[in-house]
Amino acid sequence: MLAMIDQRLREIKGKSIPFGGISVILVGDPGQLLPVCGSPLYANNSKGPLCLDGKKAYEAFNVVVKLEQVERQTNQTNDIRQEKFIKLLPRCRNGENTLEDWQLILENSVTSTNISKFSNSTRLFLENEKVDTYNHQKLAELIQPIMLIQAYNSNNKAKKLDSDQFFGLSNSVYLSTNSLVNLTTNIWTPKGLVKSANGIVRDIIVDTNYKSGDLPIAIIVEFHDYNGPHYHSKARYSIAPQEQNKDN
Repeated sequence: MLAMIDQRLREIKGKSIPFGGISVILVGDPGQLLPVCGSPLYANNSKGPLCLDGKKAYEAFNVVVKLEQVERQTNQTNDIRQEKFIKLLPRCRNGENTLEDWQLILENSVTSTNISKFSNSTRLFLENEKVDTYNHQKLAELIQPIMLIQAYNSNNKAKKLDSDQFFGLSNSVYLSTNSLVNLTTNIWTPKGLVKSANGIVRDIIVDTNYKSGDLPIAIIVEFHDYNGPHYHSKARYSIAPQEQNKDN
């Protein structure tokens, strides 16, 4: 991919220098896991001339800016276990884990004796079908009226496309009050509405002439870390004991 970008920019600019002389910045972490069957940009491999050209393009970058301060994980409550986890992350990335790291991870491992402890935890699945099954199970446990919300599609082709082509959003979703939702994109970063922020549905508002298949007028969601203006300044809610894990 990098080789093709390099070649195309040279064609566009009419120059034989890397990327046609266009300024390019690569952003990422070389320590991240690779895609399935993938290889890093700096790898020596014989998968074809494009791979070799891509490595040459990569070697043209000679200025590196390294971020030293962890920003995504913070210990605002001075929790000892949270502090240990934050320090564990760079050691895990670099393959320098300690016995204490291993013991901390074991404390958060699911076993047959502590599985109830993780009943409301967000779970990861390898298959979308298992995600849907688990979400529907947790939704039913809320014992609330469940609404099926169908997306409006511009044409039949759009209706048949996979959710991966719509930023992970499904063509239909089941929802109820007290169900847990998760933001999949940054909406209002300074106010806490960021990607992966968790919220809980407090109300679903529909038109007085609502009929099956109509979209709701609004869905009122309380986000735990939201610090902006409120829909109702006097509303004070407590999170229900049962919460549902939703991927959309």
